[in-house]
Amino acid sequence: MEEQLFKALQCPKGSRVLDAGCGIGHVAIYMAEHGNYEVEAIHVVQRHVIRARENIKAARLEHSITARHGDYHHLDKFQSGSFDGVYTMETLVHSTRPSAVLQKFMRILKPGGRIALHEYDHEGLDKAPKELAEAMRTVNTLASMPANASFDKDVLKDLLHEAGFQDVQLRDISQHTVPMLWFFYLLAVIPYNIFKFFGIERYFVNTVAGVYSYKGRSIWRYI
Repeated sequence: MEEQLFKALQCPKGSRVLDAGCGIGHVAIYMAEHGNYEVEAIHVVQRHVIRARENIKAARLEHSITARHGDYHHLDKFQSGSFDGVYTMETLVHSTRPSAVLQKFMRILKPGGRIALHEYDHEGLDKAPKELAEAMRTVNTLASMPANASFDKDVLKDLLHEAGFQDVQLRDISQHTVPMLWFFYLLAVIPYNIFKFFGIERYFVNTVAGVYSYKGRSIWRYI
């Protein structure tokens, strides 16, 4: 998926870009290697930042990537118009105020700057089968994904327009995720049924997500 994100961002070589929710650094490394980007990578979980720094050092990219503890809800440390690009990969779903975050992204981008978001949206859960809707609500709650709960189809596109972004394009690339979803489903389905039998599935949210992401693939999109 890093390749798809890189193609969507399309910043010139050497651009300064923000990785808003870098995890352990794999996407930042891809971006630096393929775009010769100067990457400012932030993440809200300190232990992930430590791992990211280790991975960046192993890739010998300390000169290109800076990983630091940070929250994309609070970007005051960055000057207005100081980035050529901003991207997220499955991190905006964790936002408590996605509209405000997108406005902050707009502020730090230079005129003509680019943004690329790889996130999920979905049909309204009121249209989903009861079991699937309940499972998705459980995952959203336990995995701290409040924005994902609100990302009905095309909501994210509307939020981008409201934040001032122009030429907003939405691409459904869900087909690229199906092999991974099938693999995760195979890994998770037997443990999930055991956990469900004992009524403890809520303590194993990744297992629940592994099962229902595949079972619910007809009502959600990866965009």
